[in-house]
Amino acid sequence: VAFNPGMGEMLTFIRNKARSYSWHVHKKLEHPDENFARELMQLFTIGLVELNSDGTPILDRLGNAIKTYKSEDIVSFARSWTGFDVTYRRGNYEDINDPPHWNHLDPMEITSIAWRDWFPKRGLNSKFIGDRYPLCEDLPKRHFLRKNAKYRLLGGSSELKWQNNDANWDTIGAKRFTLNPATSSLYQRLCAPDENGACTYPSIVTLDENLNCDGAECNIDTIREVEIAPGVHVFYEYLRLPCVHLAFYEDAKKLSAGSNNEMNMCGNPKSQSGTEACCGLHNEVVEARFRNDDIADRPCEYLGERLTYWSNAERCYALGGFPCDVAGLEELSIGNQDCLSHTKWDNKWLQKNIWHWTTGSCDLDVLVDSNGLLAIVHKPHKTKPERNSAREPRTAAHVDKDNTINYFSVYWEKDGTGEEKYPMKDNNCGQNACTLIDNENCLCSVQVAETAVFTEMPTKKQVLSKLSIGAFPVEMFDTDVYDLVETGTDGVEAYQKISPEQSFHPSSIPISDCEFDFLGWNADLEKGTLSGWDGHDNPIYLYEPGYGNTGYAVMMNQTSGAITHDITSNANNCLVSGMTLSFSFKVKLLNFTDQSILIDCNPSSHSSCPEVRLQLQYGSNDRKQWKDVSVSNIYGISDWVPGEWNTFFGHWTIPNDWVPPYPMFRVDFLSGRTYSDGEVMMLIDDGIVLVSSGEPSQSPSVSTVPTVEAPSDSPSMTVSPSLVPTSTCFQSYPPDSNLISNSNFDSGLSSWKAWGDSTLSLYEPGY
Repeated sequence: VAFNPGMGEMLTFIRNKARSYSWHVHKKLEHPDENFARELMQLFTIGLVELNSDGTPILDRLGNAIKTYKSEDIVSFARSWTGFDVTYRRGNYEDINDPPHWNHLDPMEITSIAWRDWFPKRGLNSKFIGDRYPLCEDLPKRHFLRKNAKYRLLGGSSELKWQNNDANWDTIGAKRFTLNPATSSLYQRLCAPDENGACTYPSIVTLDENLNCDGAECNIDTIREVEIAPGVHVFYEYLRLPCVHLAFYEDAKKLSAGSNNEMNMCGNPKSQSGTEACCGLHNEVVEARFRNDDIADRPCEYLGERLTYWSNAERCYALGGFPCDVAGLEELSIGNQDCLSHTKWDNKWLQKNIWHWTTGSCDLDVLVDSNGLLAIVHKPHKTKPERNSAREPRTAAHVDKDNTINYFSVYWEKDGTGEEKYPMKDNNCGQNACTLIDNENCLCSVQVAETAVFTEMPTKKQVLSKLSIGAFPVEMFDTDVYDLVETGTDGVEAYQKISPEQSFHPSSIPISDCEFDFLGWNADLEKGTLSGWDGHDNPIYLYEPGYGNTGYAVMMNQTSGAITHDITSNANNCLVSGMTLSFSFKVKLLNFTDQSILIDCNPSSHSSCPEVRLQLQYGSNDRKQWKDVSVSNIYGISDWVPGEWNTFFGHWTIPNDWVPPYPMFRVDFLSGRTYSDGEVMMLIDDGIVLVSSGEPSQSPSVSTVPTVEAPSDSPSMTVSPSLVPTSTCFQSYPPDSNLISNSNFDSGLSSWKAWGDSTLSLYEPGY
């Protein structure tokens, strides 16, 4: 009845429009019509007051009847009934009194995304509309091939029925997703051939089992529609299972709209809410002016594709590029023009924006007005200006602090008098927990925390009363994703996730399973294969003393240069964003000719002290690109003691755009100064440790620090132990017991390496 056009006209919610549409399009502050929302509760369902089973009113402690709903509920429900309109007439429709195309026979539909209210809507009794539905971010990988996936026949038209697309979608020569009749299991289900092999094309197809992916099906997260076969213009629309998106989420990433970074907003990296964007997809025909690390291409599998942030990163690396903080879009490799043409931004007609992923970060805030209503605020980190302009990109108007009018009601905690507690001007915005804005509203930062609800197996009643987020059926997932750990007495089953489906960005990897190798930049150096440290420029001396677990390196008579350590993981899933890498080194500056000369280091002078640099590798092995990253804290340099071993201790948290399968990083010690004759920088590797989160309480330390002797012209060499692993997470190659001692090293010595034009020397000073 609610979808009947007659009801929509009688209770005036037909063509009901969201406040956001009225304001951003017409600059009118108009609220959705509340007529149907009120009558739905008062006349059609629950009435005005709560009732006992005998029909008498339920009373509060003061003897007053308890109301079934409040004004806030009417406003929220009115927002739910936005966007509905009559549909177009069917071919057998007859009604001479209607406008030419209106259909008053069939149910209304949400015909305009622009009219629809996009924001959270609360229900009754501390619930929200959408409760008990699963999260869209929890959909199984390639859910369009899973049990219960549903397809609707479109026929010869690709115009989607239940999804929003461009008005001329069916007329443009768009890049479609086409199945392979010879190998695709999905094709067989949609074709449903008869006994003669001819396709019957059922009007509705629901998969009764999980299907294997085929070809390009394995490269995508989801589909919108499929063309049944090449040259066969028969289309099916994919109807995703119902699910909800959270308004607030962790680790928000910056989305960008427009080919020149005209507009930004936040996106949930786990949701399929952005299009693809990859930097580094260059070839010989691309103009040099586009060879930047922030100009991206759009390598889509089909027009209108949506994928998660992590799937976008995986695709970029697989194609030899990398995800980036996009400053603009260009066709960097041949064949992506269709995808690039599907690029739009519009700060008025917000539904027209087409968002692509960037590696930029984004913060989520809320505005709280004097009545306790909330508005979502996105604060993208605008590290890239609008291309070809000095302007800062706009923030999408519907989530912009200075432009949003999209306030909605929530359930706040209450004090002892029953009054809701929320930040407001009168309580200094929650005792200064938030910031007063415009002398009226409070701006608050948002943190999302996931905690366990039950400590023991709950009953069915407890589950239904305590949990608001649903789950997809376990049989939709691969058999190695979930493990049944306990079954309750009333049918409740508890499952534990034992392996992440999205292998590209696992949520949890046991660190003990990780193995790391200290590798050199090149395994085929002219002067031998020596894994570990690279010495750039010359002369470089690398020591592997016969004591303890540590070696040291010396840079001598340098005007510039660096000693670098490349580290890679042999387990693609080991390095996970949020983990912290701790590294510690001991450094000494001295004069070999006269060791009584103490060399000082002024931390405020760029050319006085050694410097630490951390770099990430992006791209494939044949397209390596090293990018500097900032180390959050480097300790020790400000406490420099001349003539002593000084500890440099740093932390680096693995960023969100760090994605295997190229998990390599590099620690550089730059000379940082011009060395006079006899002056050297000595370096000891104290240790590198990976921790699951946070910062280590203290740096790793080396038990023995060597004394120093000046290198001789003709040093002798003996086999010495390699660097011993400083934690269970790391390991090094064992030394070669048959190492030949000479100045050119035809054999390898593990852990340390020198790279340069001069003869390499390795010393065993004899302590």
